[in-house]
Amino acid sequence: MSVTAEASSGAMGGTKSHEFLLPCESLGEDTLRVCTKCGATFNAEIKANQGAACSACSSTTELDTVKAIEVAHSFLLGTQYSRKLGANFVGQDGKSNSLVMGCFGIGVTRLIAACIEVISSGDRIRWPLAISPYGICVITPKAGSKEASAGGLLAMQAAVKLDQLPQGNGEVVVDDRDDLTIGRRLKDAQKSGYPMIVVVGKTALDEVPKIEMHYQEGDQDRSMILSLDELLDLFRAEEPALDSTNNDPNSVRL
Repeated sequence: MSVTAEASSGAMGGTKSHEFLLPCESLGEDTLRVCTKCGATFNAEIKANQGAACSACSSTTELDTVKAIEVAHSFLLGTQYSRKLGANFVGQDGKSNSLVMGCFGIGVTRLIAACIEVISSGDRIRWPLAISPYGICVITPKAGSKEASAGGLLAMQAAVKLDQLPQGNGEVVVDDRDDLTIGRRLKDAQKSGYPMIVVVGKTALDEVPKIEMHYQEGDQDRSMILSLDELLDLFRAEEPALDSTNNDPNSVRL
């Protein structure tokens, strides 16, 4: 989903510069030119003309235009600053050389806002797994319901055992506002953007107690009904919720 674009070094100087952006037609502040042949991407600051030849493959096919939000920037500074600062190292040949410098910056607050704008839907936040405040929300039964006693114990067992797993350690939050209905708390959890929501409701009274698991798959909400052992086995086998290598930031891998 992210895009890397060749950009101007500007006041920072140096020999190369790249921006890292999230495509967003509605709020994108940067205009990008994308080669339809090789996919090379350039900020319009250095490739203002859509009809200009692609500097990566020399194609003269007209470049596509995309709006995007910049979230990070890298600069290859070379020896521009190290020479002035006298920042040197001694090479294997015994000679003194200027350090080759580079820098990389991430706009943390900008990244959070951009992720919400690009990934979320109109009625809920969808956090990328790598920056979600918590990976798993456990919702307990409503007070006074038939399943309150058995389900309450099952919910706490689920929370404790999930937290004991490497993937869940420190990632579990329990919504025990049991004066509210499960439906209200499920909607609140979805609005808050928890990648995985474990609900303990009526199925806790089944002969083999079951729990509901809600998760994101692309732009779709999915759910499954599992026993606690099946849920824990799923985590152990697949490491679902907190797999930061997942290429789709909007999905939970299951």
